[in-house]
Amino acid sequence: MNRSARATVIRIVTMGGLALAAGACNDNGVAPQVTKPGAELNFLRQDSTAPALANAVDSFWARRGSDRQLVIYYRPRPAQNDSAEFLRFRVDAGSLGKRPDGTPFAIGDSVLIIVRVIDPAKFIVDFQPSGLQFSPDRPAVLKFRFRDCEHDLNRDGRVDGEDDQLVAALSIWRQETDNDPWVKVGSVVERDIEEIEAELTGFTHYAIAF
Repeated sequence: MNRSARATVIRIVTMGGLALAAGACNDNGVAPQVTKPGAELNFLRQDSTAPALANAVDSFWARRGSDRQLVIYYRPRPAQNDSAEFLRFRVDAGSLGKRPDGTPFAIGDSVLIIVRVIDPAKFIVDFQPSGLQFSPDRPAVLKFRFRDCEHDLNRDGRVDGEDDQLVAALSIWRQETDNDPWVKVGSVVERDIEEIEAELTGFTHYAIAF
């Protein structure tokens, strides 16, 4: 199987898993959340050769009625001019829902969003202001690029087909506060470009794990 075909299979498996999870609902018709303590998660880790981040803390003004986004980059590698993306966070014109105090955003209202990489070795990122809510009909979108991760995902000392299969199990997870368990977020893995994407309806800590 070539790289393109394998990427397609991984995308289908991942989305199929989300569909099965959605179908496994409780008596109220709501899919139960998958939660785990951090000690039981395998966090994706940056490779030791990955360059440092160019902007580990960044911010932008999201505005109701306008498309806005923030990108955090790595520093360019030696002898290279271009830098690679670490994450991209997009807030569309209709994404802003409610402020942390519960009041809704009107057209033209804005809020300062701060993105802080609190543990680059584990892809853990904090988003502020805490309590900000996005529209469930037009959620914000978070994308991580994991090209510079450790590709030996099961840490058995070699990179092989088992690690390739584990890519399909990657998800973005969220944690409300430092001592809370982590909650699995529905995610889509694009193996060919080594990217994972999830729709967000609120702010907290986010990381990639399986």
